[in-house]
Amino acid sequence: MVTADIGENNLIELLKGFDIFERNNISLEIKLAAIAMYLLSSSFRRIALLLNVGKSTVHYWVEKFKDALESERK
Repeated sequence: MVTADIGENNLIELLKGFDIFERNNISLEIKLAAIAMYLLSSSFRRIALLLNVGKSTVHYWVEKFKDALESERK
């Protein structure tokens, strides 16, 4: 099980260690915010509008995060 202390930015460092995303044009903090918004039941479209990115980009980030968690679980 993966645990992290968000208050100390350990979650960001943890995600950097996983090397989930190939491209880093957009900061990891924004990607994490998008994933958190999705988990809090927001739509890809709404998140994309808020962050000024494409819907498919948000979907990609969520899927890559999910895949990383599943591979870590195994």
